[in-house]
Amino acid sequence: MSKGYCAIGVRGEYEVNYSLNLNFVPLIAWAADVAPSFQKLKVLDELKENEDYVTYIAEANRLLKNEKLNQDGFFNVSIGKSIVLGNLNQTEEAYKSLNNLKAFAQENPYYQSRILGAEAGIKLIEGKKKEAYTLFKEAIDKNRKGNKGFHIDCLAKAASLEDGKKFDESVEEIRNLAKNNLESRLDAYLSLSLIYYEKGRYKDALGFINIGLSQSLKKNKKKYFEMLELKGDILTKVGKPHDSKEAYKKIIKLKPKSPLQRKIFAWQMLK
Repeated sequence: MSKGYCAIGVRGEYEVNYSLNLNFVPLIAWAADVAPSFQKLKVLDELKENEDYVTYIAEANRLLKNEKLNQDGFFNVSIGKSIVLGNLNQTEEAYKSLNNLKAFAQENPYYQSRILGAEAGIKLIEGKKKEAYTLFKEAIDKNRKGNKGFHIDCLAKAASLEDGKKFDESVEEIRNLAKNNLESRLDAYLSLSLIYYEKGRYKDALGFINIGLSQSLKKNKKKYFEMLELKGDILTKVGKPHDSKEAYKKIIKLKPKSPLQRKIFAWQMLK
C-alpha cells in the first residue's frame, strides 16, 4: 500500500465539493461543466492507484494547461499534483505548487484545509514531524464541519505522532466522527488500522481491518482493496507470509492490473 503520508487522504484526493444551487443553474449546463471534470479526475485517480506517478504529473500538467476545468476540478488537479510531487520527493516543486494554490483558495475553508493537510504530508516526508503535527491540527481546525473523511484522515495522521492520553483522545474522536455513517466508519477502520500499523501494534491494526473488511466489499470496493492490502502487509509483519499472499491474491483476482503483482513476486522470491 502506498502509505506515504503525503497521500491525503485515505479517501483519495479527488472528492469534489460542489456547492451549486441547482434551482438557479440549468441542469444541462451544470452537467456539461461537471461531467468532463469527473472523467479527467478519474484518469488521474487510476494513475495514482497504479503508482504511475511520472505519468500522473505529465497528465496533470496537460490538464491544467489545455483543458477547461471548473473551479473544483482545477483545485483537485493542482493539489493532487502537489501531493504526488511530494511522494516523488520533489518537495521544492510541491511547496511551489501549493503556494500557487493559496491565493486561489482564499475564503474557502475546505480548500484551505486541504492545502494545510498536503503541506503536513510533505513535512512528514521530510522528517519534520513537529511541523507536520501542527499543520495537521490546523487543517482540522480550519474546516471542522467539512468533509468527514478528510477530517478523519488528518486526525489519524496527527494521532500517529501522538502517545498516551493525546493518542487515546484522537482515537476516540475518530470513532465518534464515524458513528452514524457507514462511509465514515470505513474511513475510520482503515485510518485506525494504519495508525496502529505504524506504531507496531499489529494485533490492534488487524482487528480494525477485519471489522472494515466485513462491511466494505459490497459498499466500497476501492476501500475493500486498500484494507486487503494493508491486511497483507500486517500479516507479513507478524510472520505469516502465506496468509499475506492470500490477501494480495484476492485483490489481483478482482483487479488483475493491480500493482500488487510486485508484492506477490517478492513473496515468491522469498519462499
